[in-house]
Amino acid sequence: MRDLYSRLNIHPTASLEKIKASIAKCSNASVKADAEEVLLHEGRRQTYNRLNTLLTDIGSLRASLGLSHADNWQGEETSEYASLSAAKYSKLEEFAEKIRRLNRRTKVTGFASSIKKFAQFALDSFRFAIIIFLIVGVGWAIYDSQNQSNPKHSEQRTSAPLPPALVPPNSGTTRKNVAAASVAPFKIKTSTGSNYLIKLENISGVRVMDIFVRGGDTIEVLVPLGSYILKYAVGDTWYGHEHYFGPDTNYNKANSMFHFRQDGTEIRGYTVKLYRVSGGNLSTSRIKASQF
Repeated sequence: MRDLYSRLNIHPTASLEKIKASIAKCSNASVKADAEEVLLHEGRRQTYNRLNTLLTDIGSLRASLGLSHADNWQGEETSEYASLSAAKYSKLEEFAEKIRRLNRRTKVTGFASSIKKFAQFALDSFRFAIIIFLIVGVGWAIYDSQNQSNPKHSEQRTSAPLPPALVPPNSGTTRKNVAAASVAPFKIKTSTGSNYLIKLENISGVRVMDIFVRGGDTIEVLVPLGSYILKYAVGDTWYGHEHYFGPDTNYNKANSMFHFRQDGTEIRGYTVKLYRVSGGNLSTSRIKASQF
């Protein structure tokens, strides 16, 4: 069988008009007669194309494997399919896929069994991964919630080396961060034991003033008029305004705003008790060091 497309120097997908023009130019009477008989009739051409493709694939495979011509793979006709022309044909991988498909059809039971085993393995692995994910996730959630409820523990892990301990400031020692006059009374009562650093911030989170109170003391200071967020740090050993009371510092925040204001001629202030009081109305929450 001749490769008529190769002989006519046209592509197998050439149009009927292209085929007719190439046949008219062909000088080989035998090839011309075969082409007219086969390629100019749609049904015959489709049959020829299937066989031509198969022979091209076989010839490509033989060439890639280095096979010499067999008794039935000789002569002018078959020689056209005996060697691989990569520039003209790219059939080798397609032919290999045909062989693989044929192999799958003949061994479908074993293949299906392998697929089933693999799918079961994948499913079991997925289930195992989900279980591990849940265990790790729950463990991390518990760990994180503990750190949230105990901010000093979380901060302690990343705290810098502490400087030598300092003598705590006297009760009533203040630091102001604004130029406004301090006119509103602010009375603070503490219980014996730990020391306190009270901080007043404006609604933008900017420090307005802080006040140091030693444990067990009651002090009264004047603060600027305004609405403030009240925060306080509690601890025993004082390390200065950078480290406060070290890794054992407890940080807290009042849950309501403090409004130091003037009504007519009267200036209104506050009295707070920084210890548990039966019937007290100061509600506080624990916060992290980074929020202080």
